[in-house]
Amino acid sequence: MNDRDLQRMEEATTILIGNLQHIHTVSDWAERLGYNSVTKFTRQFKHYSGLTPGRVIRYIRLVCIMELIAYDPDLTGYEIALKVGLADEKALYDFLTNHNNSTLSQLKKTITSTEK
Repeated sequence: MNDRDLQRMEEATTILIGNLQHIHTVSDWAERLGYNSVTKFTRQFKHYSGLTPGRVIRYIRLVCIMELIAYDPDLTGYEIALKVGLADEKALYDFLTNHNNSTLSQLKKTITSTEK
């Protein structure tokens, strides 16, 4: 990995967090970082971090959802979905059930009950 690639890897997560509403796929993320090849980005990112870019996108998205709920538990599913780059409430529901084994209401209940 050359110095430029190493620098891009160091900036990758910051760029993802700052652009989560617009980064929906690994391809979007690679493009945002200036990669012409998703495969090259994936290979370098995994070499640098030990994780696949897709896993990191899902993790960051989940953390952001949890932070939004903690900050404002009254946000609707639609509002949360848009803020984390998901299309709508259905996409949020699918994301949470597939990657966190919970629904939005279950997650809200867990987060708000631990804050008291």
